[in-house]
Amino acid sequence: MPGLLDLFVPKEKKFFQHLEQQMHLVQVAVSLLSSEVGRGVISKKTLLGTLGKLGKQCKEGEKISLQITHDLHQTFITPIDREELQLLTVALCRITDSIEKIAFTLSCNGLRRVDEFFLQQIALLEESITLISQLFEKPLHLEKNNISIQRIKKKEQEADEVYRKAFKRLFQKSADPLVVLKKRELLNIAEEAVDDAKNIGDLFETILINHS
Repeated sequence: MPGLLDLFVPKEKKFFQHLEQQMHLVQVAVSLLSSEVGRGVISKKTLLGTLGKLGKQCKEGEKISLQITHDLHQTFITPIDREELQLLTVALCRITDSIEKIAFTLSCNGLRRVDEFFLQQIALLEESITLISQLFEKPLHLEKNNISIQRIKKKEQEADEVYRKAFKRLFQKSADPLVVLKKRELLNIAEEAVDDAKNIGDLFETILINHS
């Protein structure tokens, strides 16, 4: 239990290092998903293996998030606002969970092929996560990170356009109502994941404004 003086003395709590570790887990997770669906053909056997690996990434991310929360309770002085650090670690966990949710949905719905629109969504998600990783290299670098943030927003706009085209095609071409429902759910979950990535960009934008 820290004393009163301990709370006001700067400590070498490696918050950004922990966040970078979480970011790495997110990158591994999206790479696993991209490799699994990249050819558009879903293999139930390999998908189950990928789902297991994604579950481990989620659990590891949650452990790091809990460590960050614990450290926040142990120190008063932090590199950025305590609330901002907490929001970042929660947002990173959310993306990893979203990626696992996509794989889980694929494992349940029985689809053996995914269309080009879904693959475009996953590609945009992966590109967004690469841009997010660049934000953590120099978290408070205003000029450099503003460029990455605007690119993340652009990716989300591109994903929105893909989503609209996919829905239009889905109801024009698919005759089986069950297939329509399965593909719609998949499109929705992938769209949410891209939105989660964009939300981290928005959070960084707020942090930069607060600390500029």
